[in-house]
Amino acid sequence: KEKKIVFKEIFCSPSRRTKETLKLLLEKISNDPKIYYLDDLYHSSGINIFDTVMLHAKLNRVLVVSHEPLISTSIENFFSGSNNKYYLNAIEEYTTSAFFNVSFKCKEWFEINKSVSKINFYTKPKDL
Repeated sequence: KEKKIVFKEIFCSPSRRTKETLKLLLEKISNDPKIYYLDDLYHSSGINIFDTVMLHAKLNRVLVVSHEPLISTSIENFFSGSNNKYYLNAIEEYTTSAFFNVSFKCKEWFEINKSVSKINFYTKPKDL
């Protein structure tokens, strides 16, 4: 049985490639999320993904579509020192179109940090 995939907000790099990836993802999403295209999600912006989420997210269940090396660098910096197997796999080799799923026990996005986070999974397209 397939699980419903629901995101309330999506933050996507405005590049052609990420827009194409997002278009494919939207075919599998069960709802109609708000989509924002953010220049900060280019790897050259200097702002990590978690900071971008803290600054822009208003709703729960957020998806970020971005680029390497921004994704793995953001994960590595945010979860530095973690022994979680998904973290270790993601920083070793973040594959194109892979998913890194994190949940946070907090009320507001500005409260996110390593101590209130849980890495749920990291999966590559070939494993789906």
